[in-house]
Amino acid sequence: ELATELHDCAYNIVELEKKLKLDAQDYLFNSLLSFLLGVRTIYFHNYSWGFVQLYYSIFYCFRYKLASENIGLFRTYGNYLQLSLKSSKKLEKIDKNQRNTHEAVLFLYKKSFPTSYLLSNLINDVDVIEWYKNLRDIINYKAVRFYEPSYLSIFEKFSNFSGDFFNILCSKFFIIII
Repeated sequence: ELATELHDCAYNIVELEKKLKLDAQDYLFNSLLSFLLGVRTIYFHNYSWGFVQLYYSIFYCFRYKLASENIGLFRTYGNYLQLSLKSSKKLEKIDKNQRNTHEAVLFLYKKSFPTSYLLSNLINDVDVIEWYKNLRDIINYKAVRFYEPSYLSIFEKFSNFSGDFFNILCSKFFIIII
């Protein structure tokens, strides 16, 4: 059944490219909005949800980059498949078992863009996206409730943060988000 569906789609690569471009636009919007909302949320010292929003900003940024480079991600029968319209134009199973879409996107991004600036930065010797993903997992799945008005110890350095960049960023975008 999947082979028939994919054969039906394969005849129209141009249509798939158009759909990926539209998806890319939506992912970019989601990434930017999540970033701005995350910054605003942290500005008001709601660290738990703010950092989850920043994770989603990075996640959607990765989805944007994949789609804008004509790399599609599909799931069928529990397997994640990639379709690169840029190179092979063949549907290929992602060579690592992924438990969910987030893991599949992160794996595919790292495979497709190993020299990405977003992957070159480390927090505590872990790449940025893995650090944020681990933090999101703690907040969403391990904590019974958000920590506010308290916070995880890793947020302590942000609790009294008044750096120029943070203030400028918040003051410029705060009005836009409200």
